[in-house]
Order: sequence, then C-alpha cells, then structure tokens
Amino acid sequence: MISNTVETIEQIDDLILQLIAKVNDLEHDLRFQPHMKHMIDSMKEEVQRLFKQHQIAFVKASRKGWVY
Repeated sequence: MISNTVETIEQIDDLILQLIAKVNDLEHDLRFQPHMKHMIDSMKEEVQRLFKQHQIAFVKASRKGWVY
C-alpha cells in the first residue's frame, strides 16, 4: 500500500507540473489577447488550489505513515 501511495503522489506531482506548464504556455500564446486574461487567471487560481489540496493530502498521508 505504501508503494502505491508513493507512486500515486508522484503521478499527481507530475500531472500538476504538466498542468502548470500548459497554463504557462497558454498564457504566453494568448498574451496579445487581453480578453483572455480572466480565463488564464482563473486557470492559474484553480491550479494553485489543486496544488494546495495535494500538499495537504500529502501531509495527511505522511502523518498516517502511508508515506515515508
């Protein structure tokens, strides 16, 4: 179970990093379209929220001894 949890955490880390990169690419591609700024800002906020939730889940799993 511990190895599955560690693998899952690493997969989530990778997915979040990929999502951050895609949002940054999208922001760069749309930098000359100011009407898209709100959408990009919303996406950034959502990615930050997901990252924070992931960090909280990691800490909880660590406390339960699922992660070493």
